[in-house]
Amino acid sequence: MYFAILIPDWNSLESVRRVHSDLEAAALIFFALLVLFDVLAHFSDNKYRERLFEKIGLCFFAIAVFAEIVAYPYGQRNDELSAGVIGSLDSKATDASVKAAKAVTDSGIALMQAADAITFAGNAQEKANAIDSKAKEIARVLNAESPRALLLSNAENEFVKSAKPFTGQRFAVMVCGKPDVLSSPGDERFAVWATLSHFLDDEAKWRPSTGSIMEDFCERVLGIQIYVRSDAPPATLKAAQTLVQKLKEILPPQPMPMLLPVNPNDVGDLRGLEGTAFGMVATDPKLIAVEIGERPSPQTKAKARQTAKRNR
Repeated sequence: MYFAILIPDWNSLESVRRVHSDLEAAALIFFALLVLFDVLAHFSDNKYRERLFEKIGLCFFAIAVFAEIVAYPYGQRNDELSAGVIGSLDSKATDASVKAAKAVTDSGIALMQAADAITFAGNAQEKANAIDSKAKEIARVLNAESPRALLLSNAENEFVKSAKPFTGQRFAVMVCGKPDVLSSPGDERFAVWATLSHFLDDEAKWRPSTGSIMEDFCERVLGIQIYVRSDAPPATLKAAQTLVQKLKEILPPQPMPMLLPVNPNDVGDLRGLEGTAFGMVATDPKLIAVEIGERPSPQTKAKARQTAKRNR
């Protein structure tokens, strides 16, 4: 079966299943035709027609057997890929269970410390319940799909349709945060980055800019921020405005502004900012840079409003 690795989509479970199903269906159809022509040959009074029907039936039989032979390696490959998917899911479930157990253990330690710090009144029980609820929420987030990535996926057709008129537009998408946090594929920001990059690069045929996909400088960003030069070419400005408009339609509101024009007259010393979205756009008027920050929550939104009020 070593030749099978050269077959297109041999590593795709969906494609293997489809081909195997088609071959099995073809075999059944030709077996049915074999039976039909065998019956016609049996009831024919003309020896010539009888021999002709028998020959046609034998051809159908050969085709059916050939379809079964070709379907066999696809059936074996289907079993292998299915076993791999099941093993992967089992591994992820085990990892999530271990992380959830650690979260519960941490909550238990926090509960003991809280019990030592407060009195025997109702406050101790209230804080214990809060810690337990937080542990359950951590376990839920570990197994939940990113809401923003899910919203983008559900709106794939309309998003790609709006971006396709700007095919060839140069762009960069970066995730805000430290590498040790973003090393986990389950990070919510990474899921948004992967979905958005796929839509722009593979579907809308924009041109990705080379560089790091992670940025420490924008670690405190809530939501998504898009940088573009204020003196960029009209096509680039239009592409950035369309991207912002479509993301605002698809994603929930965020406390920070999404579009951040970069005025070249206000750009100073860029040392230390070379790999950031701001620094890249400041030196490239044809580039659109996107920063994927932390998903805004009711708590983070309230904190952002308080910070803005203090800075007034």
